[in-house]
Amino acid sequence: MDKRIPQLDGIRGLAALTVVVAHYFGETASGFKPLSIGWLGVEVFFVLSGFLIGGIILDARDQPGFWRGFFLRRAARILPVYLLTVALVLAMGATFSPWVYLTFTQNMAPAFQGMDLIFTHPLWTLAVEEQFYLLLPLVIVATPRRLLPAALGAMFVGALVFRMIVYPTNPSAASLFLPARMDLLSAGVIAAWAARHLPVERLMLVLRIAPIPLLFAASGVHRVFGMDAFIIYGQSLIALGVAAFLLTVSKGA
Repeated sequence: MDKRIPQLDGIRGLAALTVVVAHYFGETASGFKPLSIGWLGVEVFFVLSGFLIGGIILDARDQPGFWRGFFLRRAARILPVYLLTVALVLAMGATFSPWVYLTFTQNMAPAFQGMDLIFTHPLWTLAVEEQFYLLLPLVIVATPRRLLPAALGAMFVGALVFRMIVYPTNPSAASLFLPARMDLLSAGVIAAWAARHLPVERLMLVLRIAPIPLLFAASGVHRVFGMDAFIIYGQSLIALGVAAFLLTVSKGA
């Protein structure tokens, strides 16, 4: 596959824009509530991250210096701005210990200590991403190639099971922990694998149509069974729909 797909950059930009608009114009006390749709941008971002990072690892895992190159590039992209942000947060008086921010565990701390300062709430998504960067290379490299689709499928199902078990007693953990978001991330990786190993061009019509019923099904879960059921089950439907959409875009649709 081509290393750069401009359309995916556009999708990433739109996803980021929805989050910013939601934080500033939808989720405030006097905001316009329909603009709170930024949560969907986060879902898209996770699937897209799985697709892009998964593709990078699938293409480079057998190359010399893979581990060093992979982690150095991730560190160079994230750490400078992140560490500057953390330093400012600590100077202003953060809720969590500095070690929470420095170890990228601020997605887990709220389950035990409550949320941190409001302007650092979005950092939980970065913590999920960083934990994913540590886990995924190990999974892909350690899993025999013929078993990788099954392993990724198990990660997808595992996220759903995790939310079913954890959500009734700890909703925060069921929303913020890495296992709770693994269906979104692994759906992206599955799409990246499919783009490289399956005759996707023959399935383009199905893949173009699939996101529509899947997103409507997620909305139906919300309307019929309520928000709790949507948080547990709807996310998996969204993950599949977004993954199908990204797969078609990567093939030129």
